Amino acid sequence: MVEAVDGRLAPPGGAHSEAHGSETVWTEARATLSELLAGLTIADMQEREARFESAPMFHI
Repeated sequence: MVEAVDGRLAPPGGAHSEAHGSETVWTEARATLSELLAGLTIADMQEREARFESAPMFHI
């Protein structure tokens, strides 16, 4: 859903650029985020939003 609206989650330099050093952390994070988002539907997002709306709110 996110990629349909915002576009692909590609690294700077393109999807096939090689990661070096600390860039590998961002490559792994991007892959994990992409996998999570690929499994979500609009119905999933609505259900999550409804759960948060019904959760108790504590104010300090």
